[in-house]
Amino acid sequence: MYLENYFYIFSVALVFYVFLWLRKIFRKEWIVSSAFLWTLKISILVPFWAAYFYVIIPFVFPYVENYINPPDNIQQIIIENTENTEQKFLLIGRKFKSDIWEPVYDKSPISLNKMPIFSVKKNDAYQINTRSGLKDYDIIGVVKLLGFSYKSDPFIGYAFAVPSIPIKIYSHEFWHKTKFEKVKVDIKKEILLFILSLTATLGILFHLISTKGKLILRIILYIVFSLILALSAYLTIQTASTLVYFLR
Repeated sequence: MYLENYFYIFSVALVFYVFLWLRKIFRKEWIVSSAFLWTLKISILVPFWAAYFYVIIPFVFPYVENYINPPDNIQQIIIENTENTEQKFLLIGRKFKSDIWEPVYDKSPISLNKMPIFSVKKNDAYQINTRSGLKDYDIIGVVKLLGFSYKSDPFIGYAFAVPSIPIKIYSHEFWHKTKFEKVKVDIKKEILLFILSLTATLGILFHLISTKGKLILRIILYIVFSLILALSAYLTIQTASTLVYFLR
């Protein structure tokens, strides 16, 4: 499925959930026919939640992504902070033999950071494992963050051809201007993830407070819905933070 189709599915679902919330808050029966309302719910929300799990599960759990779409290589990158204050770094990758640059994420088995921005504590090191190769990236850039805006901040970074042996880079290497020039970064995926996560947060919260039925069924649904709510809200915050940096 093309990216544009996902935008359509998620945007329509977002508008529909906003409508359901307004309908509940103001207690207005704007759609009198219950049959028509159920038809809308099925035709809009079933594709949304199917697409949600199809996109989110591989993103959150790299093992699943690597199983569905095995990478040519898992590239190890180690950033060592040799300074006495915490430093932040951005990872971007060039799609194989193209002019398209994208944010790069840590694909380690357990990583709570779902941003392409990595904080490295003072006198510490951070290891990142990411995909590279024909289906992913042939160049990965490590950029030191010197401010809060990709558009206006000074750009100091290093670009590495991948796959390669493990890459190790030190924070003091970014003290001077490098030959790596600022590139335009495609953030369509990040916009998609934000819309998806925000819609899921609003939607699952709506279902959570609307849950009815026998006690045991409600308990099961409360648990499932609460887990989805926590995940979606967390991803909303993470993707929003990424977008703020790129769009500010």
